Amino acid sequence: MERAAGGQAVTAYCVFISQLACTAEDVNLLQRAKVLEHFLGSDDEAARGLADLCNGVALDIDNVRRNYLKPTWLHLDRRCRMPLHNFKGLFHDKYCRNVFCRLVFFVVLVLFLCQVIQVTYAILAYHRPPK
Repeated sequence: MERAAGGQAVTAYCVFISQLACTAEDVNLLQRAKVLEHFLGSDDEAARGLADLCNGVALDIDNVRRNYLKPTWLHLDRRCRMPLHNFKGLFHDKYCRNVFCRLVFFVVLVLFLCQVIQVTYAILAYHRPPK
């Protein structure tokens, strides 16, 4: 594994980044999350550059001693395969981008909960009328 001047492994990190942001959509998402910033002409150009970051690099990804990011990869893979996490991410990305949308969602949620309570009391009053 290649080491930087400070003695830190960089090959596993480069492979990780090249797999993390290999499409223009990935680069756009990482930019919106303020994880990545590029000064290239387009997100597609940045994605191509990141995808080609480790061309010709050989890394034994299954060897934990040589690949210090394997536990992170496994955790990220498990998290990405969970349907609940995918739904939450999609919902947040689609409907909760700004404060106004979050506020509207919260108001609708409160109104929905009020309706559920009202229906519950109506059902209970129907089955147990006052004496």
